[in-house]
Amino acid sequence: ADTVQKMIASGALDPAKHLAMPTAVYTLPSSVDLPSGAGSAAFYLELDVAALKNYPGKILALAVNISAGDNRVSPALRQVLVLVDVTKLPL
Repeated sequence: ADTVQKMIASGALDPAKHLAMPTAVYTLPSSVDLPSGAGSAAFYLELDVAALKNYPGKILALAVNISAGDNRVSPALRQVLVLVDVTKLPL
């Protein structure tokens, strides 16, 4: 949430539309196994549809950080910003 809050404060995200995604809205795995030699791995961000209904007209933002223990992660790929436009969802 800190990254998202900084982006909102700086104007990179519109404070009238964007909101840091509350933890009650999503579930994210605490870790993902990356097989030896693999360059990527899938994970799922689960959203609570009922909770999303509490944010009409908002775009919820979540910064997901990636680390790989002793393995190197490209600085450009260490963080991804997930945006969920609640107005576009069929709730």
